[in-house]
Amino acid sequence: GTSRKTDVEVTPSWKHAIAETSIGKWWNKNAKLDGKQLRKMGIMCLLSYGFISNVNAIILILLATFRAISVTGASPLTDQVALKQFGITWAGLYVLSNVIRPVRIG
Repeated sequence: GTSRKTDVEVTPSWKHAIAETSIGKWWNKNAKLDGKQLRKMGIMCLLSYGFISNVNAIILILLATFRAISVTGASPLTDQVALKQFGITWAGLYVLSNVIRPVRIG
């Protein structure tokens, strides 16, 4: 058999597909952040976001540690089961935190 080339794209780009969803339309309308705008806001914006991001990371680690200790009765530093519980809890909280990141930026 011979192979034939076609000029038709079979699958649309994922960026275009996401942009057409209701979430994509909302994001395109409300997420207007570009380099010019960032320069106008200055270094304090960057530093404050970094501070908030670090506080968020500390809170996630503390919550995951508390959960692991309360479920297993042991520290994640000394027990494999507690470490696994810590990892599962932290990963879930991390995903949730990143889902709500646009709210934190706003």
